[in-house]
Order: sequence, then C-alpha cells, then structure tokens
Amino acid sequence: MLFYGSPQEDAKILFEYANNLATRGLITYSQFSYPIEGATDFLWMVLISIFSKFNFDEYIAALIITTLSIVFFLRNFSSNYEKSIFLIVLIFTPFFYSSLVGFSTISFSLFFAYLVFQIHKNYSERNFILILIFCLIRPDGVFWSIGIVLIIFLKNFKELGFKKIFRDFSIYLVLPGLIYFSWRFWYFNELLPLPFYVKSIGEKDFGIFFSTSISQLLLVFIPVVFSTAYYVFTCRLKSYKGESSFFRKAIYKILENRKELLMLLALFLIPVLIFPQFRLDQNIGNRFFAPAFFGFLIFIKIFFNIRTMLIYALLSILIMSKNTLLTIEGSINTQNPLEPLNQAISSSDAFTLTSEAGIFAYKTNLKVHDSWGLNTPKYAKELVNFNVLNEQEYDIVILPGFEIKSLVNAVDDSYVKNLSRTFSNHMLIVANYLFQKNYELYSLPFNTNEITLIGINSSSNKYSDLKQRINKLSNIKKINLN
Repeated sequence: MLFYGSPQEDAKILFEYANNLATRGLITYSQFSYPIEGATDFLWMVLISIFSKFNFDEYIAALIITTLSIVFFLRNFSSNYEKSIFLIVLIFTPFFYSSLVGFSTISFSLFFAYLVFQIHKNYSERNFILILIFCLIRPDGVFWSIGIVLIIFLKNFKELGFKKIFRDFSIYLVLPGLIYFSWRFWYFNELLPLPFYVKSIGEKDFGIFFSTSISQLLLVFIPVVFSTAYYVFTCRLKSYKGESSFFRKAIYKILENRKELLMLLALFLIPVLIFPQFRLDQNIGNRFFAPAFFGFLIFIKIFFNIRTMLIYALLSILIMSKNTLLTIEGSINTQNPLEPLNQAISSSDAFTLTSEAGIFAYKTNLKVHDSWGLNTPKYAKELVNFNVLNEQEYDIVILPGFEIKSLVNAVDDSYVKNLSRTFSNHMLIVANYLFQKNYELYSLPFNTNEITLIGINSSSNKYSDLKQRINKLSNIKKINLN
C-alpha cells in the first residue's frame, strides 16, 4: 500500500502547502512569500509536514497516516465478523481508493465514526477536545460535528445539568476554536479557506442546491435510509404485541425506535442540507460523504444489529459499484498527460497561470497562480476577468482540458460580466485573453476531445527559453487563429 502509485492533482496541492511549511516555515502556495489559505485540511497538512521535516515524501506520509487510522479503528470492533464486514466495505467502496491517491478521506471519516462511537459511552469533556481536533483536520468537520454536539447535550443534560455541559463545551471546544479562527484570520487575512468561496459561488440548478452534489449525496444516503427502514420494520414490537394492522404496526415500530431515529436525524440532517449548496469539485471517490458512510456503519453496530450492518454493507457496495470502479481506475492510471510539459518547464522559474494548480506548483521552481482561485485570493471570489488578468505579466499560461472551438468567437469585458462562475466560462475568458494579448499559442493533446492550451508571453524575458523548452516536446503544435 505504501508504494501504490502517485498522488492525485488536488492532493498535490495540499502536499505543496505541507512541503512549504516543513521547508520554509510558511503556510503558502507555490513560491510566494506570504501566507495563502488554500490547504483546507489544516491538521492533515500539519501532520504531513511533520513527516516531511524528517525527509519523508509527502505522499508516503499520507499513506502511513491512512494505514495507522485503519489499524487504530479496527480496535472498535469486538468480533472478527464485524471486522470482516468493515474490511469488505473498505475494499469494495470508493472511499479507500481516494485515500490511496493522497487524500485524508479515510483518516477524516474514521475519526468521525470514532466520535459516533464515543457518544454512546459515558459523558466525558474529552469528547469536546476530540471534536475540536476533528474540525481542525478538515473545516467541513464543523458541519458533521453539529449533530454530535447536539446528541451530547440531549443525552446528558438531565444527569449532569445544562450548565456543566455548556461550560465544558465552551472551555474545550468553543474557546480554542475561536482562538484558532482568530489566529487564522490574522495569519491569512481571510474569513474562510479559499476553496469555500470558489465552491459556494456559481449557478445553482436545483433551487439553492447543485444537482450534481445531490446525486453524489444520494449514493451514500440511499443505503442509510433503506437499512434503517429494514431494521425498524423487521424488529419485534415490544409494547403493542396484539396489534394486527400493518399501518399501525409500522407507526408503533417507528415510535419504539424514535430515540435512534432522532439521533440519526441529528447526526446527518445538517450535512444533508449544507453539502448540496456547494459545488463539490474534485469529489474523488465521493470522499466528501465518507464520514456519513463510516459514521452510520458504527451507528448500526451500536444501536441496530449485525444483520442490518450486513444489509447496509451490501446495499452500499451495489449502489456505489460504478463509482468504486471509476475511482480504482483513476488511482491505477497515474500517468498524467501534463507530466512531460511539467518536466520541460519546472526549472524555468517562469511566472505561470494555470487551472491545474497541483502538478505545476508541487516541487517545481515555477511561481504559480491558480486561475480558478482555489489557491490564489484574487481569483477566488468572482469569475476571472480581463481587468484582473491585466494586473499581472505571466510568462506562460497553461489551460489543460480545453476545447479549441471556444476561441472561435472572441469575448470582451461586457460579455464577461454576464457570465456565471463556472469552470468552463473561466477557461473561455482566460483563453480569449491569451488570443487578444501578445501570447504565442501552442497545443498538446490532453484527452480524446480536448487539448492543453499553452500561451507564451512574447514580451517576457523568458520567452526564448520557454519557447525552446516547449518545442522539444513531442506532439506540440503551434496554433494560428488568424
């Protein structure tokens, strides 16, 4: 496992932050000398940077942490049968394979599942410290933690009193959380991580939601609903044994299991309502919903039975099978069509604008701006436009996955103002900017229907060097649109 392949593009972005923290003592992207908040997985980045400080490769460090998370989590299952079910769903669902390309998926979601396990035990203020750590791993841990906190209050306030729990909640979670948030605002001068701005802006096509995000959510929550229904409607009635009406039996069974059902609602209602409001870019292996999957698996262990766990495992494997196969294929096929270009220019010290922010920044000498805004503040909060692009003099611009037909009709500022913030519109604007400015255009094959569009600034003092490097590539073609 530790030498499986190579990291995915988005994972390389975080590794770039971890490498900068380890080598320069600065949380930043690319070669910049000021803090940039694009590494959303804060504690994950810090852990990897510690390994990096001891000369571990960042990717290897990520795999080591993932392995340790799995080994530790297995201790929560008392029987070999439960451990077997866990390992089967781990292998036959997509979440594991998103971790194999460098993401924090398994470590983050198993931490959430561990929190679900802890709320079943006796009250401890330590749980609030664990919740804080969980939120520091990834910021969306806040959404997943709301239900945990609510259950802790409801489960213990009669015995301990609201004041005691609220005091612990304030001291061990709220206060250090506010200190961290204040430090983060002071350090980065941003209220939220840049990816939050990027992913929340755009034209929503299902009311206040993105339809693609809803479909990704359903892959995980359909098995949750059916497994819960299976348990509720197959359990024996305790208080209404003489009832013969199917409808009344169903109502009584729901009432008898209302405690567990309300806990489920508390755990997952907030994420269900929040996540579809974001465009879930780079949701490799449906990783953003992995906490729900593993959290519910532990919930079944605690409150339902082993048969329901098996039903849930089989339903999940079946419903997510296509996603799993695609994720496995993506993790095995680690050949990046951009690698020859990256190797050609990585030592050039060129000021680069690109929409692929990982490969061209990670362990290169390039000074990189991310045109989509995940790692460059000036492009994060609104759609890129000609005025903002004119503020910089880039030596080279790289747009992978581009359709050349987008350059046929030139656009101007008045046209750009009416465009929604989509990735394709951002590509259209940057490409047309290159066409209208003093850039020499080239193309490289990217996939079946798309190219990598390359623009070299002919006014740059690096023009001759970059042109020489680019022309050594096989399949390079000069573009003439006149």
